[in-house]
Amino acid sequence: MTREKITLSAALILAAIAATIASAADSVPAQRAWSDGLYATARLIGDDGRCQYPASCVIVGQSDDTAIAVACAHQARTETSWTIWPIGHSAYPATLIYRSNFDQSPTWSADIAVFRFQPAGPVHVAQLADCSPGAGTPVEIRGYPLGSAQQQGKPRTVRSVRGSCLTLHGPAQQGDSGGAVLDRTTGNLVGILSSTGQTESIATDVRAVREVLGRYCSGEYG
Repeated sequence: MTREKITLSAALILAAIAATIASAADSVPAQRAWSDGLYATARLIGDDGRCQYPASCVIVGQSDDTAIAVACAHQARTETSWTIWPIGHSAYPATLIYRSNFDQSPTWSADIAVFRFQPAGPVHVAQLADCSPGAGTPVEIRGYPLGSAQQQGKPRTVRSVRGSCLTLHGPAQQGDSGGAVLDRTTGNLVGILSSTGQTESIATDVRAVREVLGRYCSGEYG
């Protein structure tokens, strides 16, 4: 593929992302946003040649033949091959195009990675919220815990916003990392699940997701 074609493809993807963000700002009906969020949450499987690493990811943009998804940096090993499996589709090879310096960053920093893949047809794209959710906002974690092939949901509420992270009341499960945190009122994506403890879970705030996608739009990487 020539450099011109790569640049054109990237421009189409970025236009699709911009349209996604704008549509959330224009108050997409909650029922549609909720449906998009559920179907945009896909399985993410890493394979380093010795074992597989099942996790979750969220599709946030698509051009005619290329889509991008966000997941967690702590999952994204550069020596690993990746597969994304959207609902209603086959599994597609994916390429890691960005990984935040999560290991070397201060506490409450963004834990985010961006992948590119080529689906055989249209995929659902999550509607990004315009801003961070407030404390007490009802949300739901969507992911594929413990390597399950079936997506599961966990109703939670936002405890606080700290740095680039949300803390949520209640735990998640292994495999939920990279999954969507959806506002249960609007259906919009407010975070990407990052980690869990016994009484709370942590997600990367939608503001950080928007920032990373904005840098992608500016051609900083990808």
